[in-house]
Amino acid sequence: MISAIGSNDPQKARLARQEDVASPEDQDSRQTRKRKWPKKDNVDIMRAYFIGTKCELSKQVFRKKTLIEWRRLRPDLNLTESQLANQLYAIRTHNLLTVLEIAMVKEEKRQTTNRDIQNGTGKN
Repeated sequence: MISAIGSNDPQKARLARQEDVASPEDQDSRQTRKRKWPKKDNVDIMRAYFIGTKCELSKQVFRKKTLIEWRRLRPDLNLTESQLANQLYAIRTHNLLTVLEIAMVKEEKRQTTNRDIQNGTGKN
């Protein structure tokens, strides 16, 4: 940033003011980068995570498996592994879903997995 303090140069002062105030275009571009995650999306991310990790029994390559399940559950939202992992982290660290809500999703996936195994339709 150009410092206009102690400067008699009007051009430097004008440039400093322009840098301090973001243009509306800059503000709009910043706002579009930050996504507001609805609760349903957060639940679906947890669902994809629990499917991908077999209810946290197998965390190997969980990002890739979570992404595959996410794309199966929500083909309308094209997200990357990194975006999903970041949101998964945010869900847990910022309590975007309660412990009870997460436990309910996990139990739902556990029951579905057990039912699929009993019916012989489970994924390996």
